[in-house]
Amino acid sequence: MNAAYTNNELTDMVLFYGKALGNAHEAKRLYQEAFPERRLPHHRTFSASVQRLRENGEFCRRTTDCGRQRIRRNLDAEPEILNLDEENPGSSIKRLAYRVGVSPYTVWRTLKEQGLHPYHIQLVQGLKPEDLPKRVRFCEWLLEKYEEEPPFIERLLTTNEATFTRDGIFNARNTHIWADENPHAIRERHFQNRFSVNLWGGIIGNKLIGPYILAPRLNQSPI
Repeated sequence: MNAAYTNNELTDMVLFYGKALGNAHEAKRLYQEAFPERRLPHHRTFSASVQRLRENGEFCRRTTDCGRQRIRRNLDAEPEILNLDEENPGSSIKRLAYRVGVSPYTVWRTLKEQGLHPYHIQLVQGLKPEDLPKRVRFCEWLLEKYEEEPPFIERLLTTNEATFTRDGIFNARNTHIWADENPHAIRERHFQNRFSVNLWGGIIGNKLIGPYILAPRLNQSPI
């Protein structure tokens, strides 16, 4: 576990934060240039140090138990929590707590105090570079057909396949990215040409077709 920053280190962070006109990322860059031999703090450590100094008149959190070993240990863990979260923003609170050696609540409180919020990852289809023009052409064709004959959409059969592997099923609701703004993080699914166990289904109008189990390996032979 990283040791707590000294008062001298925290003072330098505050000075460079002011020199950078309140830009934490710029303060971090200036700090690294001035002290290349020192460990590099997370950029949020700069703003947090200034905030504590402004609100409490000291670098320690204001609490009657500020001198207790448990509180000191939590303060010591804050830089490591922030650095690990920056390196692996998708890590769960429990995993971060285990790696740092503190309680999950300490990790959650540290992230919340730094203005970070948990954002869900969006599951999207993995695409190849050549897929984009094909999709654009299809959309243009579909819009033209709709203008010519609006009921055409109701007779359009929309199909899709799902591939299940030993990797299991990705649950987007249980996976978060901690950030101050929504990064719109995505996770690419397997490409459709990598099959294992395949299911097929379709929708036409308001009717569901399938689902059907397909062959393990798909080729041009009839099913």
